[in-house]
Amino acid sequence: MIFHGNMMTAALALTLAPRQAPTCFQQCYVDPATVGPGREVPVRLILSALFDAGPILDMERPIAFHALHRGVLRDLTPTLSPVPFRGAFNEAVAWEGRVILDGEGEHVLVTVPEPHFDRSERIWIQQITKVALDAAGPSPEGGRPLGLKAEIVPAAPSHGMVAGTALRARVLADGRPVAGAAVEIERMAAEPDLARNCLKPWSERGRGGSVVVTSDRDGWFEAVLPRPGLWGVAALGVGPDRAHREGFLRQDAVLWLRVSGDQAVPSEPTAGAQASPSSGASSRIEA
Repeated sequence: MIFHGNMMTAALALTLAPRQAPTCFQQCYVDPATVGPGREVPVRLILSALFDAGPILDMERPIAFHALHRGVLRDLTPTLSPVPFRGAFNEAVAWEGRVILDGEGEHVLVTVPEPHFDRSERIWIQQITKVALDAAGPSPEGGRPLGLKAEIVPAAPSHGMVAGTALRARVLADGRPVAGAAVEIERMAAEPDLARNCLKPWSERGRGGSVVVTSDRDGWFEAVLPRPGLWGVAALGVGPDRAHREGFLRQDAVLWLRVSGDQAVPSEPTAGAQASPSSGASSRIEA
Protein backbone atom coordinates (compact mmCIF):
# COMPACT_ATOMS: atom_id res chain seq x y z
CA MET A 1 0.00 0.00 0.00
CA ILE A 2 1.06 3.57 -0.57
CA PHE A 3 0.60 4.76 3.00
CA HIS A 4 2.46 1.94 4.74
CA GLY A 5 5.97 0.64 4.43
CA ASN A 6 8.71 -1.13 6.35
CA MET A 7 9.06 0.04 9.94
CA MET A 8 12.14 2.09 10.76
CA THR A 9 14.60 0.37 13.04
CA ALA A 10 16.21 3.64 14.09
CA ALA A 11 15.82 7.36 13.41
CA LEU A 12 18.46 8.80 11.08
CA ALA A 13 20.20 11.98 12.27
CA LEU A 14 21.40 14.20 9.41
CA THR A 15 23.64 17.20 8.99
CA LEU A 16 23.73 19.40 5.90
CA ALA A 17 26.93 20.37 4.13
CA PRO A 18 27.08 23.65 2.17
CA ARG A 19 25.11 23.21 -1.03
CA GLN A 20 27.04 22.73 -4.25
CA ALA A 21 23.95 22.96 -6.46
CA PRO A 22 20.41 24.34 -6.16
CA THR A 23 18.14 22.28 -3.93
CA CYS A 24 15.32 20.65 -5.88
CA PHE A 25 11.88 20.42 -4.36
CA GLN A 26 8.97 18.33 -5.59
CA GLN A 27 6.18 20.82 -6.17
CA CYS A 28 2.44 20.23 -6.05
CA TYR A 29 1.31 23.68 -7.13
CA VAL A 30 -2.18 25.14 -6.92
CA ASP A 31 -3.08 28.76 -7.67
CA PRO A 32 -4.87 30.00 -4.51
CA ALA A 33 -7.27 32.05 -6.65
CA THR A 34 -8.77 28.80 -7.99
CA VAL A 35 -9.51 27.22 -4.59
CA GLY A 36 -13.09 27.10 -3.34
CA PRO A 37 -15.90 24.66 -2.48
CA GLY A 38 -17.20 22.79 -5.51
CA ARG A 39 -14.50 24.03 -7.86
CA GLU A 40 -12.39 21.93 -10.21
CA VAL A 41 -8.87 23.05 -9.40
CA PRO A 42 -5.91 22.65 -11.79
CA VAL A 43 -2.70 21.26 -10.28
CA ARG A 44 0.88 21.12 -11.58
CA LEU A 45 3.44 18.62 -10.39
CA ILE A 46 6.87 20.13 -11.08
CA LEU A 47 10.40 19.23 -10.02
CA SER A 48 12.63 22.29 -9.80
CA ALA A 49 15.09 24.37 -7.79
CA LEU A 50 12.68 26.86 -6.29
CA PHE A 51 14.83 29.15 -4.14
CA ASP A 52 16.60 30.88 -7.04
CA ALA A 53 14.05 29.99 -9.75
CA GLY A 54 16.60 27.51 -11.02
CA PRO A 55 16.43 24.62 -13.51
CA ILE A 56 13.40 22.40 -14.12
CA LEU A 57 13.99 18.64 -14.12
CA ASP A 58 12.11 16.03 -16.12
CA MET A 59 9.59 14.28 -13.88
CA GLU A 60 8.43 10.74 -14.48
CA ARG A 61 4.79 9.80 -14.05
CA PRO A 62 4.08 9.76 -10.29
CA ILE A 63 3.59 6.49 -8.48
CA ALA A 64 0.55 7.97 -6.72
CA PHE A 65 -1.43 11.20 -6.64
CA HIS A 66 -4.29 11.32 -4.11
CA ALA A 67 -6.71 13.71 -2.42
CA LEU A 68 -7.86 13.18 1.16
CA HIS A 69 -11.08 14.82 2.39
CA ARG A 70 -12.98 13.93 5.56
CA GLY A 71 -11.26 10.57 5.75
CA VAL A 72 -12.00 9.60 2.14
CA LEU A 73 -9.01 9.02 -0.14
CA ARG A 74 -9.46 9.57 -3.89
CA ASP A 75 -7.07 8.46 -6.61
CA LEU A 76 -6.27 11.42 -8.88
CA THR A 77 -3.71 9.68 -11.10
CA PRO A 78 -6.25 9.28 -13.97
CA THR A 79 -6.35 13.10 -14.21
CA LEU A 80 -2.60 13.36 -14.89
CA SER A 81 -1.08 14.13 -18.26
CA PRO A 82 2.47 15.24 -19.15
CA VAL A 83 3.05 18.87 -20.14
CA PRO A 84 6.19 20.81 -21.10
CA PHE A 85 7.03 23.35 -18.40
CA ARG A 86 9.45 26.23 -18.93
CA GLY A 87 11.69 27.52 -16.17
CA ALA A 88 14.13 30.39 -16.09
CA PHE A 89 16.80 28.38 -17.92
CA ASN A 90 15.24 25.33 -19.54
CA GLU A 91 12.13 23.32 -20.33
CA ALA A 92 11.26 19.90 -18.91
CA VAL A 93 8.38 17.49 -18.39
CA ALA A 94 5.87 18.29 -15.63
CA TRP A 95 2.42 16.81 -14.94
CA GLU A 96 -0.95 18.47 -15.20
CA GLY A 97 -3.76 17.19 -12.98
CA ARG A 98 -6.93 18.37 -11.33
CA VAL A 99 -8.99 17.89 -8.19
CA ILE A 100 -12.66 18.68 -7.55
CA LEU A 101 -13.13 20.23 -4.12
CA ASP A 102 -16.49 18.57 -3.60
CA GLY A 103 -17.03 19.53 0.03
CA GLU A 104 -16.07 22.14 2.59
CA GLY A 105 -12.96 21.85 4.72
CA GLU A 106 -9.38 20.86 3.97
CA HIS A 107 -8.47 18.73 0.98
CA VAL A 108 -4.96 17.29 1.31
CA LEU A 109 -3.13 16.44 -1.91
CA VAL A 110 -0.48 13.71 -1.62
CA THR A 111 2.09 13.06 -4.33
CA VAL A 112 4.37 10.02 -4.31
CA PRO A 113 6.81 10.58 -7.21
CA GLU A 114 9.23 8.23 -8.84
CA PRO A 115 12.75 8.86 -7.47
CA HIS A 116 14.92 11.22 -9.52
CA PHE A 117 18.69 11.05 -9.83
CA ASP A 118 20.65 13.96 -8.33
CA ARG A 119 23.86 14.22 -10.35
CA SER A 120 25.60 16.52 -7.86
CA GLU A 121 25.10 14.14 -4.93
CA ARG A 122 25.08 10.99 -7.11
CA ILE A 123 22.06 9.56 -5.29
CA TRP A 124 18.39 8.92 -5.98
CA ILE A 125 15.90 11.20 -4.23
CA GLN A 126 12.20 10.64 -3.64
CA GLN A 127 10.17 13.48 -2.10
CA ILE A 128 6.75 12.45 -0.79
CA THR A 129 4.77 15.67 -0.92
CA LYS A 130 1.70 17.10 0.79
CA VAL A 131 -0.28 20.34 0.44
CA ALA A 132 -3.54 21.27 2.19
CA LEU A 133 -6.19 23.23 0.27
CA ASP A 134 -8.75 25.17 2.30
CA ALA A 135 -12.23 24.99 0.80
CA ALA A 136 -13.73 26.75 3.86
CA GLY A 137 -15.32 25.13 6.86
CA PRO A 138 -13.93 22.82 9.58
CA SER A 139 -12.01 19.65 8.75
CA PRO A 140 -8.33 19.76 9.82
CA GLU A 141 -7.16 16.92 7.56
CA GLY A 142 -3.67 18.43 7.27
CA GLY A 143 -3.01 17.85 10.97
CA ARG A 144 -3.68 14.12 10.78
CA PRO A 145 -0.83 11.66 10.20
CA LEU A 146 -1.44 9.62 7.06
CA GLY A 147 1.02 6.80 7.71
CA LEU A 148 3.22 7.81 4.79
CA LYS A 149 6.76 6.50 4.58
CA ALA A 150 7.84 10.12 5.15
CA GLU A 151 5.64 13.08 6.08
CA ILE A 152 5.50 16.41 7.89
CA VAL A 153 2.41 16.97 10.04
CA PRO A 154 1.71 20.58 11.14
CA ALA A 155 0.35 21.19 14.63
CA ALA A 156 -2.14 23.75 13.25
CA PRO A 157 -3.73 24.23 9.80
CA SER A 158 -0.91 25.13 7.42
CA HIS A 159 -3.06 27.18 5.02
CA GLY A 160 -3.77 30.05 7.44
CA MET A 161 -0.26 31.25 8.25
CA VAL A 162 0.59 34.96 8.43
CA ALA A 163 4.11 36.35 7.97
CA GLY A 164 6.01 36.36 11.24
CA THR A 165 4.16 33.45 12.81
CA ALA A 166 5.80 30.15 13.63
CA LEU A 167 5.32 26.87 11.85
CA ARG A 168 5.34 24.05 14.37
CA ALA A 169 5.25 20.58 12.88
CA ARG A 170 6.32 16.99 13.40
CA VAL A 171 8.43 14.72 11.21
CA LEU A 172 7.10 11.16 10.90
CA ALA A 173 8.15 8.02 9.05
CA ASP A 174 5.62 5.20 8.86
CA GLY A 175 3.70 7.11 11.55
CA ARG A 176 6.62 7.22 13.98
CA PRO A 177 8.46 10.42 15.05
CA VAL A 178 11.91 11.01 13.60
CA ALA A 179 14.46 12.56 15.94
CA GLY A 180 17.38 14.60 14.62
CA ALA A 181 15.90 15.11 11.16
CA ALA A 182 17.35 17.97 9.11
CA VAL A 183 14.45 20.12 7.90
CA GLU A 184 15.18 22.58 5.08
CA ILE A 185 12.73 25.45 4.57
CA GLU A 186 12.84 27.70 1.48
CA ARG A 187 10.66 30.39 -0.05
CA MET A 188 9.77 30.06 -3.74
CA ALA A 189 11.38 32.84 -5.78
CA ALA A 190 8.91 32.68 -8.69
CA GLU A 191 5.58 30.87 -8.79
CA PRO A 192 4.26 28.96 -11.81
CA ASP A 193 1.97 30.51 -14.40
CA LEU A 194 -0.47 27.67 -15.05
CA ALA A 195 -2.01 29.23 -18.14
CA ARG A 196 1.38 29.38 -19.90
CA ASN A 197 3.10 26.45 -18.13
CA CYS A 198 6.08 28.55 -17.15
CA LEU A 199 7.47 30.47 -14.22
CA LYS A 200 6.15 33.98 -13.62
CA PRO A 201 8.70 36.83 -13.73
CA TRP A 202 10.26 37.47 -10.35
CA SER A 203 11.77 40.60 -8.82
CA GLU A 204 12.85 39.26 -5.44
CA ARG A 205 15.33 36.60 -6.44
CA GLY A 206 17.27 35.38 -3.45
CA ARG A 207 15.19 37.32 -0.90
CA GLY A 208 13.54 35.47 1.94
CA GLY A 209 16.48 33.16 2.53
CA SER A 210 16.37 29.60 3.75
CA VAL A 211 16.57 28.04 7.15
CA VAL A 212 17.63 24.60 8.33
CA VAL A 213 16.34 23.26 11.65
CA THR A 214 16.67 19.91 13.39
CA SER A 215 13.74 17.99 14.84
CA ASP A 216 13.81 17.21 18.55
CA ARG A 217 13.68 13.76 20.13
CA ASP A 218 9.91 13.58 19.56
CA GLY A 219 10.14 14.70 15.93
CA TRP A 220 8.97 18.29 16.51
CA PHE A 221 10.52 21.42 14.99
CA GLU A 222 9.58 25.09 14.82
CA ALA A 223 10.53 27.95 12.49
CA VAL A 224 9.28 31.50 11.98
CA LEU A 225 8.54 32.37 8.34
CA PRO A 226 9.12 36.12 7.98
CA ARG A 227 7.84 36.87 4.49
CA PRO A 228 4.61 36.26 2.56
CA GLY A 229 4.80 33.74 -0.26
CA LEU A 230 4.90 30.04 -0.95
CA TRP A 231 7.28 28.03 1.22
CA GLY A 232 8.57 24.49 0.80
CA VAL A 233 9.49 22.46 3.88
CA ALA A 234 11.56 19.30 3.37
CA ALA A 235 12.63 16.75 5.99
CA LEU A 236 15.66 15.13 4.39
CA GLY A 237 16.33 11.41 4.35
CA VAL A 238 13.71 10.47 6.93
CA GLY A 239 11.99 7.65 5.02
CA PRO A 240 12.91 3.99 5.57
CA ASP A 241 13.77 3.07 1.96
CA ARG A 242 17.48 3.28 1.16
CA ALA A 243 17.95 1.72 -2.29
CA HIS A 244 16.74 2.32 -5.85
CA ARG A 245 18.08 0.88 -9.13
CA GLU A 246 21.24 -0.40 -7.43
CA GLY A 247 21.95 3.06 -6.01
CA PHE A 248 21.41 4.87 -2.71
CA LEU A 249 17.97 6.42 -2.16
CA ARG A 250 17.23 9.44 0.01
CA GLN A 251 13.54 9.52 0.90
CA ASP A 252 12.30 13.00 1.92
CA ALA A 253 9.05 14.43 3.22
CA VAL A 254 7.86 17.73 1.71
CA LEU A 255 5.12 20.07 2.94
CA TRP A 256 3.96 23.15 1.03
CA LEU A 257 2.35 26.12 2.76
CA ARG A 258 1.36 29.63 1.81
CA VAL A 259 2.15 32.59 4.07
CA SER A 260 0.06 35.74 3.74
CA GLY A 261 0.17 39.27 5.14
CA ASP A 262 2.70 42.08 5.44
CA GLN A 263 3.27 42.02 9.17
CA ALA A 264 6.52 43.66 10.31
CA VAL A 265 8.95 40.82 10.97
CA PRO A 266 12.70 40.13 11.09
CA SER A 267 14.57 40.41 7.78
CA GLU A 268 15.70 36.78 7.89
CA PRO A 269 14.01 33.50 8.73
CA THR A 270 14.42 32.47 12.35
CA ALA A 271 14.30 28.98 13.70
CA GLY A 272 13.97 27.01 16.87
CA ALA A 273 12.70 23.73 18.22
CA GLN A 274 10.34 23.14 21.08
CA ALA A 275 12.64 20.76 22.82
CA SER A 276 14.62 20.31 25.99
CA PRO A 277 18.38 21.01 25.84
CA SER A 278 18.97 17.27 25.74
CA SER A 279 17.03 16.84 22.51
CA GLY A 280 19.84 18.04 20.28
CA ALA A 281 17.69 20.58 18.41
CA SER A 282 19.71 23.11 16.41
CA SER A 283 19.37 25.60 13.60
CA ARG A 284 21.36 27.30 10.87
CA ILE A 285 20.35 30.38 8.95
CA GLU A 286 21.53 31.05 5.41
CA ALA A 287 21.38 34.49 3.85
